[in-house]
Amino acid sequence: KLQSTLEALRGIMEYDAIGLGAGELRLDGFELLSLLMNTAAPTEVQSPVVSANATVFDDESVRPYLVVEKNGRRVGITSVVSPRHFQGLGDLTSDERETKIFDPAVGLSRVVPKLVAEKCDAMVLLAYVSERESRDLAEKFPQFDFIVNEGVDGEPVDYLEPIQVGDRVVSLVQMGYKSMFAG
Repeated sequence: KLQSTLEALRGIMEYDAIGLGAGELRLDGFELLSLLMNTAAPTEVQSPVVSANATVFDDESVRPYLVVEKNGRRVGITSVVSPRHFQGLGDLTSDERETKIFDPAVGLSRVVPKLVAEKCDAMVLLAYVSERESRDLAEKFPQFDFIVNEGVDGEPVDYLEPIQVGDRVVSLVQMGYKSMFAG
C-alpha cells in the first residue's frame, strides 16, 4: 500500500518532497528502507523523502531537507514527526533501533541553519505533530513561512490564525487525519 502511495505522490501528483509520518515509521526498517530506496524517480539521483528528526538505518534515502526551485524561487522543505506517536516503544534514539526518532526541536536545530544558508525564498515544515506542537515549533523556529500540519483528528479547521513571532508570520495549514483534506 505504501509503495503505491509513494508512486502516486511522485509520478501522478508530482510531489517534490514527501515527509514520513508515524505509520510509515512503524514499518519494519528493512521494508521501509527498501520502499524509500525505490521512491526516487528514474531521473533523480536522490530520494524526495525528508525528515529533520527521523532516520532509517542512517541511510541517505531519508534526507534531512531539500531545496526545490519553482518559478525562479527556492523553497526549502523538511518534516518532523512527534515522538508521542511512539509512546511505549522504548528509547527511540537507541543504537539498536533500525528507525530512530529524535525530538523535533533537536532535529530542526540542525536543519534550519542549513536551510537559511541555502538562501531559500520560502521555508516549509511538514509537521506530523499536534497543532499545539506546531505552534511551539513555530515559536522556536520562526524562519518557516508555512507549517503544514497533519496532526489533527477528524476534519481540520477552515482557517487558523497565523502565528506571529516577533516580526515574522508563520502560516499554519491543517491537512487532517492521513492528510485526507490535502489539495
